[in-house]
Amino acid sequence: MLEQQKVTVTGHLRLKRGIYQLVTIAKFPDGTKKEKSKSTGLQEKGNKKRAERMLADLIREMEERLTEEYQKKDSCNEANHGLHKDMMFSDYLLEWLELQKPNIRLSTYSSYSLTIKNVIAPYFQDLNVSLCDLTPFHIKQFYNDKLKTVSKNTIVHYHANIRKALQNAYLLDLIPNNPADKVEKPKVERYEGQYYDKEDFRELFKCIHGDPIEIAIIFISFFGLRRSELVGIRWSLINFKRQQLKMGTTVVQIPVDGHYQLVVENKAKTKSSIRVYPLVDSITKILLQLKSYQQSMMALCGDSYCKDYLDFVFVDKLGRLMKPNYISQHFQILLEKYNLKKIRLQDLRHSCATLMRERGMSIEDISKWLGHSNTVTTEKVYVHFKDAQKIKSANAISDIIPEIKI
Repeated sequence: MLEQQKVTVTGHLRLKRGIYQLVTIAKFPDGTKKEKSKSTGLQEKGNKKRAERMLADLIREMEERLTEEYQKKDSCNEANHGLHKDMMFSDYLLEWLELQKPNIRLSTYSSYSLTIKNVIAPYFQDLNVSLCDLTPFHIKQFYNDKLKTVSKNTIVHYHANIRKALQNAYLLDLIPNNPADKVEKPKVERYEGQYYDKEDFRELFKCIHGDPIEIAIIFISFFGLRRSELVGIRWSLINFKRQQLKMGTTVVQIPVDGHYQLVVENKAKTKSSIRVYPLVDSITKILLQLKSYQQSMMALCGDSYCKDYLDFVFVDKLGRLMKPNYISQHFQILLEKYNLKKIRLQDLRHSCATLMRERGMSIEDISKWLGHSNTVTTEKVYVHFKDAQKIKSANAISDIIPEIKI
């Protein structure tokens, strides 16, 4: 029955002071409606199609999120799970965390758990405030206190955890509204990363030739993969006849009882993360060579070879699964060793996207290639590219400027 309880979202564009606004109307199964508007930041001239794409992405995201929340409200109302409005907010957070565990990925639970158990719950336990007495002031006070020691981006993560937990209490009718909605979260501090161009890549590949993570770096750079996706690549999902590589499995390292543990998850980050890539001849050649090498190492090492990860492409000489954290750390060691431009491993993914954009690929195509859930996420990658294009445009007409003597 819950599958039929779907929230539908419609929308349209509206101009406000020459800027496109996204207007959405959510219609709930109980007959209620909610209208919201959001600025695109796009000027009217020449941006209508882009604004329409942003609207379509927003509608799709809202329908999925609101439907999930509405269905959870229905199911939660059937059983209150022992939660009540007079319990301490810190106790509520811990109870809510455990209720989430069966419904979310282990990596997500681990992330929630670290933040709630180590930071948020202890703070509000000392404050001794109940769920029903919690106010926006309490939450804001928490943010201000933590800003003394952590970044604004970390506060944004705290806010997401608190808001989600309180939204559950609101859906259970334990509180009349979500106090976190009345607290302004800090603006995310955008990281301005470094990016590799074609020459940078050539120098990188030349320097790391023969290194244990050489092929890993090539794959991240060419396919624009997340490191969890890279380590999750399986031989069984590679079709050499059709020359296709299917993504979907991820491998993450999460802290469990004070130690990091590898977790294989057969579900990608989002639906859009499950994608199929074509295998160009050069990549196919690398894979076949790697497969042959792994088979020879298995025969050579005998019982010493790890048999737990035979279906995984990225393993070490003894068949042990390559750790995502190791790839990131070793990559930085290589950059230092060869005096290469300092970038994050994640920036190779962005560099891949930038090279595609420079070669004329559309934002929509790049978004699909990277596995972004919407084009808005992809657009954020290209601040540096737009600046580079402006410089290129300026240089193109600079020859009209005459030489003068003052």
